[in-house]
Amino acid sequence: LAYIFIIIFLLMAGLFTFGSSPFGDFMNNNMASLSFSFFSFIPWLFLILIPPISMRLWSEEQKNGTIELLFTLPINIYEAVIGKFMASFVLLLISVAFTFPLVLTVNWLGNPDNNVILTSYFGSLLLGAGYIAIGSAISTLSKNQIITYIYSLVILMLLLIMGHPSITSIFIKWAPVWVVDFVANLSAFHHFDSFQRGIINSSDILYFVSLVFLGLFVSCVILKTKNKL
Repeated sequence: LAYIFIIIFLLMAGLFTFGSSPFGDFMNNNMASLSFSFFSFIPWLFLILIPPISMRLWSEEQKNGTIELLFTLPINIYEAVIGKFMASFVLLLISVAFTFPLVLTVNWLGNPDNNVILTSYFGSLLLGAGYIAIGSAISTLSKNQIITYIYSLVILMLLLIMGHPSITSIFIKWAPVWVVDFVANLSAFHHFDSFQRGIINSSDILYFVSLVFLGLFVSCVILKTKNKL
């Protein structure tokens, strides 16, 4: 599945970047930048492609009964959870690295700000790591991969659009300002947007690191509970 994931990821990245409106339409937007033709679609691209990776992390182990064998090996549960997370993250890292021809293309056609591109790649990897960790936690809940995929898709979608006006407007009607701001700050897109504009804030890094920690911690707790470890 790794090869299939990489191929589909690259094909969709090309579609989102070079496809005509509503996609990036890179060749006709007259901007030497990947911010609006590629990186602005990364959260949605990850939303489509990361749940199929994360849904198999623990669901398949539980379905096939190999999870008991796994926990008889000389590793503890934390090492197993982190190992599966790192394996998925490496797959994502390789997939993102293969988009480097886009950087060469924009540099050949214009004079982009490569620092912004580098920052956007950094933010993309943090975003992907957060998605995988949350998907890992959801994967521990069920043996059924389809159910896990649906749950992951819904939860990651909510996490992504949390700061959208259509969501915050619900809270504006009755909640105090700090509650509205809190809900808006839960949005993954809100924090990724800073990286996309070439800005690195410690708060944004902390947000994604917290997502990773939360996802892995919940994974460990659920697996310990279900397997009585």
